[in-house]
Amino acid sequence: MTIATIIVALIILTGCAYFRPSDPDRNRYGGNYPELYSVAIHSLLSATGDHPVLVIRPLLVLVDEDLYGRRLFFYSEGARMSATSLIISQKSSEHYAYFYFLDNFHSFSEEEIAMFSDGQHGWWTRNLWPEDVVQELKERNSWNQPINHDRLTRVEITRRKPDVRAVSDEQLVEAHMEIREMLGINGFPMGRSDMIRRFILFAVDDFGRSIHYISLGHFYGHSVIHFYPDGSFNLDIGLKGHLDPYNYRDQLLEFMQQNNWNMPLE
Repeated sequence: MTIATIIVALIILTGCAYFRPSDPDRNRYGGNYPELYSVAIHSLLSATGDHPVLVIRPLLVLVDEDLYGRRLFFYSEGARMSATSLIISQKSSEHYAYFYFLDNFHSFSEEEIAMFSDGQHGWWTRNLWPEDVVQELKERNSWNQPINHDRLTRVEITRRKPDVRAVSDEQLVEAHMEIREMLGINGFPMGRSDMIRRFILFAVDDFGRSIHYISLGHFYGHSVIHFYPDGSFNLDIGLKGHLDPYNYRDQLLEFMQQNNWNMPLE
């Protein structure tokens, strides 16, 4: 059973809405948990907030809650990476949601889903998740323990992923052209707008550095690129490819450390 098949089944079972491509609300989350949606779109590499192919709202299902108000939830939007995940949100206020960056999710491969799915219904509830996976995720997120405020990342609550640009369109085009040259990609010429759309902003640190996701196909696979605050880049240390689409946390942490993430600028 493919992820696309599972998502279609869940649409039928849960009543998730289908939208025409021209519908202005097609990538707007209309469910009951915008605070959890906001955590999801800022936690998962390549997340856009809507399904890239099926033109449907993402599926978000609350799974569990601890003594301190943390919430464990299921999220799926059919993204290029982390297409189906369990995520933990630490807390939320009227305008903001909080989570432990890079420690708050577990993404499943299609093979894993097939192992614990009953092929019918109800498999995304807590009773059918692998217990060892759930327990390990909870331990990483201080489940039933006081919140560690030093580990919190704060994001604004929204119902649509903000169209935030950390670097200019011209800099994205320049980066894309240099990547193509470095990797020897000589295929069909790509338009400027297509180059820009290939970049998905993932995170910006306290000093203005940014990391973007980009898919480079069989040449370099799932990849990330690091930009300095002024939009410049160094592909020698600032481009990492062939990321594992589900278990990329350690790869990403190493990449961020290599690029002095969240360290004062020299």
